Amino acid sequence: MKSRLLTTLIFSLAAISLYAESAKETLGEIFKLYYQDRENEARQRLDGIPESSLSSENDTIKFQYYYIKASLLDILAGDGDTQLKTVAKQRELIDKALEILETRLDVHNAQYLELMAQKANYYSLLDGDIDKAILTYEKALVVGSYLRGVGMEAVDYWYGIIFWQLANLYEQKGYEKQLVALYKSVADVMPSDGDVPPYIGYILLGTYYERHGKYMEAADASRQALDIIEKREGKGLNYVQTLKSIGTNQINAGM
Repeated sequence: MKSRLLTTLIFSLAAISLYAESAKETLGEIFKLYYQDRENEARQRLDGIPESSLSSENDTIKFQYYYIKASLLDILAGDGDTQLKTVAKQRELIDKALEILETRLDVHNAQYLELMAQKANYYSLLDGDIDKAILTYEKALVVGSYLRGVGMEAVDYWYGIIFWQLANLYEQKGYEKQLVALYKSVADVMPSDGDVPPYIGYILLGTYYERHGKYMEAADASRQALDIIEKREGKGLNYVQTLKSIGTNQINAGM
């Protein structure tokens, strides 16, 4: 969950009661450690805040706790059974964080989109429930469209991620018109300096067309990606591989 897991935090940490050291101060230090990639130290500090101690805290503090707790879970650690338990725990924490946002705080923030994307991802990959995943993504996009409309750039990354993940699910349902529109829109919303390149939508669209024998459309999608790659990265390895893909699809199309 880390990829941009800590986008600009819009909730201020209100004054709260102390129980040795305030949860506000401790969570603030944990966020700093996390930003510095000192995750083991952050986990150790977080383990010192038992969930039972949150009963008297305000909703902002509770949300922050569940949010960072979910982000610091190491899903890949341990054997299969341990991993399944960790995933189940993360899902529980995500649901608690979302419940606070939806009922007592505010859904109009980047963290809401991020948590909804992760929840939908679990629906599709673990539960095999494509319909629930689609509804979850679509609900997040409704909120995200408002946030983008008021100029909140912090949501762009997760908005773009949801676009191409939802497009993949639309493909499984056979919704070609919708998935094409989403893949093409990824480049318009994904930040150019993020860890997911903005041309990923055109790459995935080209792959989709190629799988379905639509080679000219695949070549056109790759050309769109090529333009973005050249402007963003120059004529490096990704440029060459995409250029090769264009040529291969032109050959398959009989050109």
